[in-house]
Amino acid sequence: SWQKSRDGVFELKPDKKSYVPGDVAHVLVQSPFATARALVVIEEPGGNRYVWKDISGSKAVIDVPVTESLKLTIERVLPFWEQAILPMLARGETVIVSAHGNSLRALVKHLSHISDAEITGLEIPTGEPIIYDFEADAAGVLQPGERYYLKDS
Repeated sequence: SWQKSRDGVFELKPDKKSYVPGDVAHVLVQSPFATARALVVIEEPGGNRYVWKDISGSKAVIDVPVTESLKLTIERVLPFWEQAILPMLARGETVIVSAHGNSLRALVKHLSHISDAEITGLEIPTGEPIIYDFEADAAGVLQPGERYYLKDS
């Protein structure tokens, strides 16, 4: 019977079993060749990233920053929005949200009903407050108005 050979196979060994956003994964690349040039494909939420890595002595380490996709950020941010922030607004309180850029992007995407395609092009300047004014609709549900920057008010 014919068996598939493992000759020419590069083995990848991460330094840990799991990672959280903000970590850097150190991936050991083991080559069956004394020297080689490997094309490493890193799958990311926004598409693949390609890195050429020169390997000598049959080993090399690739450092891969671990990031959080916008989809995962939305899944994390929206429950906080619904359980903590929205009730404060419903009581008439003024709320200031100061957060990491991707968390703000998730919130703006939700409040302004921005599509997945459009959100990638939205720049949120650092240190420039975004304002939303809320009003209750006929059913008494708070609805955000158009967003604007404090400097433009």
